[in-house]
Amino acid sequence: MIYTDEQFAISGGVLRQLEAGLEAARERRTGRAWVRDLEVAALESQIEDIEAELREYRQLRDGHVPLAEAPAIDELPRVLAKARIRSGVSQGDLAARLGTTPEQVQRFEESDYAGASLDTLLAVSHAVGIDPA
Repeated sequence: MIYTDEQFAISGGVLRQLEAGLEAARERRTGRAWVRDLEVAALESQIEDIEAELREYRQLRDGHVPLAEAPAIDELPRVLAKARIRSGVSQGDLAARLGTTPEQVQRFEESDYAGASLDTLLAVSHAVGIDPA
């Protein structure tokens, strides 16, 4: 999952590199065809994954993705990150609202809030506009 505008930009650059690699692989006529076919398939798969992540982040950022009404507890970390993105709150903004550092928010999101207390989860929920009641 893409969590920040910076990661979005980096992912876009990676996508362009993969697309260039795919074009080169398709044009390559030396070597074994089955090796080229495997390389093309792998690149296509990576491109599809990154495109899906870019699309999801763009839709969240633009407010076009609804969040689950009552997510399962194992879905909560992603729902919190998606709600933050959808509400236009950066990791730095969330850190300020929580009285912590942007690096801590980044660690929370990247670890799916492993080790975060219930109080922290509730504070994050309120800060991104989710009523956990």
